[in-house]
Amino acid sequence: MSAEITSNIKTEKRVIILLLILPNIFFFLHNLAEFMERILTDEVLYLFIAYSIVSIFLFIIIKSVFRQNGLFAAIFSNLIITVFLFFGILQDFLLRFKQFGFLSNTFFLLISAITLLFIISYFIRKNKKRMKPTSRYLLMLFSVLISYESILIAYKTATGKTIAAITDRMISPVKIETDSIAEKPDIYYIVFDGYTGPASLKEYWGFENDIYPYLNSRGFYTIDSAFSNYKSTPFSISSVLNLQYLTGSEPYLYSNSSNFLIGQQVYKKNILFSFLKKQQYDFSIFSQLENKKMLTAFGFLGVEKPVNWLRKLTIERIYLDPWKLNKLKSLFGLGSAQQTVKLESMMKFDGYNKKAIDHIFSDCDKSSEGKLSKPVFSYTHFMLPHDPYLRDESGNLVDSPQPGGMNMNGYLRQIKYSNLLIKKITDCLLSDTSRKKIIIIQGDHGYRHNPDAPENRQFEALNAIYFYNQDYKGLRKNMSHVNTFRVVLNNIFGSHLLLLDDKSFVLKSE
Repeated sequence: MSAEITSNIKTEKRVIILLLILPNIFFFLHNLAEFMERILTDEVLYLFIAYSIVSIFLFIIIKSVFRQNGLFAAIFSNLIITVFLFFGILQDFLLRFKQFGFLSNTFFLLISAITLLFIISYFIRKNKKRMKPTSRYLLMLFSVLISYESILIAYKTATGKTIAAITDRMISPVKIETDSIAEKPDIYYIVFDGYTGPASLKEYWGFENDIYPYLNSRGFYTIDSAFSNYKSTPFSISSVLNLQYLTGSEPYLYSNSSNFLIGQQVYKKNILFSFLKKQQYDFSIFSQLENKKMLTAFGFLGVEKPVNWLRKLTIERIYLDPWKLNKLKSLFGLGSAQQTVKLESMMKFDGYNKKAIDHIFSDCDKSSEGKLSKPVFSYTHFMLPHDPYLRDESGNLVDSPQPGGMNMNGYLRQIKYSNLLIKKITDCLLSDTSRKKIIIIQGDHGYRHNPDAPENRQFEALNAIYFYNQDYKGLRKNMSHVNTFRVVLNNIFGSHLLLLDDKSFVLKSE
C-alpha cells in the first residue's frame, strides 16, 4: 500500500472521528457558555460520555448494518446527532413566533427533521463526489462554532460573569457589632412557602385569618402588612439571611431551575449563619435550599438537576416531559403514564413536608428534654401552603390531586392546614420555659397564581415574631422581611444596624 493511500486512510479516519464528536463538544460548550459552572457536575460529564458513545454506535450501525461508505456514515451520523442535540433549542426558538405556532409543534418538527435528514442523505449518496466537500464544510462549521463558544466562555470569565462572581457581587459585607450578653437565646426560623398575607386572604378568598389573633395571644408580634422583598424563594430567603437586598439579582428572578441554583448559592454564603457560628451556635436545618440533593428531590414539578436541563434541550424532551409524551402517544392511540409521573412527583412534596414536621418537633423535644448544650439556630422550611395542594384543612390527603397553583380552593385548604401546624409548633416551643427563645414564622412570598390580583399582591406574606423578653422595638406593622434579623440582632445582641427602606424587586432583563 502506497504512503499516499495510507495517509488518505488516516486522514479519513480522523475526519470520521471529528464528525462524530464535534457536535457533542459544541453542544456542551454552548451550554457551558449559557449556564457557566452550574452544569459542571459529574452527571453532565457522564451525559457527554453517553452521547459520544451513542454517536459511535450510530456510525457503526449505519456503516456495518446498512453497509454504507464510512465517510457517508459519518456525515449522516453527524446530521442525526445534530438534530438530536439541538431539537429542543430549535423548538424553543420557534415558540417565540406565535403567529407560526404550528412550526414548533413537536410532531410537525419531528417529522420535518426526519424528512430533511433523508432528503440530504439521498442527495449525498446520489452524488458521491460531494461527500468530501460536505465533510470539510461540516468540520469547518463546527470548528467555527466551537471557537465562538470557547471565546464566549473566556470573555464571561474575564468580565466577572461566572456564577461565583455574580453571587459574590450580590452580597455586601455587613458590620455587626455586639454587646457582651450572658445568655444567647435559641432562634427558630420557620418558613411556610407561599403563605400570603391577611389582606389578600380576606379580599380574594373572603377568609379572615385566625392565626394572627392566636399568635398575638401567645405573645407574638404580628406584622399584619408584611411583605417579602422577592417572590422567588431562594432570593427571598437569601435576602432575609443576608440582612440586605441582593445587588444585581433582578435578571435571575424568573422562577426556573437554573436561577434557583443561583439563589441557593447566595443562601449558602449568607451573613447570618457566619455571625451565629462565631457566637458558638449549633445549627439544625431542614430546608430544600440546604443541599442540591434535597433541592432536586421533587421530580419534574420541582427544581431539576443540570443534567436534565441539557437533556430537555435535546430530542429527549419528548419523553422527559409527560405532557409532550402524552400528546405524541395520543396520535397513535397509545396509553400514557402521565398521571403516574405527576402523582409520584406530587407525593415527593408531601414526603418532604412530613420530614419538615418531624424536624421542627424533634428540635422542640431536644429543647424540652434538656439535650441542648449550646444555643441553637433551627431553620425549618415547609413546602406549604405551596402547591401541589395535597392536604385538606385537617391535614388529610385529598382525592385526585392535580399539580399547578391555580386551584385557589386547594390553596385555602392548605392555608388552614398550615395554621394547624403553626399552632402545634407554637404550643410545643412555648411549652418549654427553661430556655430563652426567639421564634420567627414567615411566608417567603405570597400567592403567585391569582389572575385577578396585581403583581404587588404576590409579595404579601405571613410574618410573626416572638421575643422571649417581649421587647419589640424596631418592629412595625408594615415591615418587609429584609429587616427581620436586623431587628433581632439589634434587640437581642446589642447591634446597631440601621433598618433598610422596605421595597420589593421584580424580574428585569440585564
